Amino acid sequence: MTDSRIDDIEARLMHQELVIEVLNQTVARQDRSIDALREEVSQLRQVLRELRPSPLGEDGGHEPPHY
Repeated sequence: MTDSRIDDIEARLMHQELVIEVLNQTVARQDRSIDALREEVSQLRQVLRELRPSPLGEDGGHEPPHY
């Protein structure tokens, strides 16, 4: 192999290493975002469970007044 060909291969390898590092950082950032979103969804589910009315109603099953 010629020196210029070796230099070309080394340059490509360095570029690929940089791209892999950028992709790795992107994946790590997205993983953190996904974890945060999962936690938020879990909290929202809990809030919805707490807001869901009881089948018996607030006052133990009495009908609300009709106006």
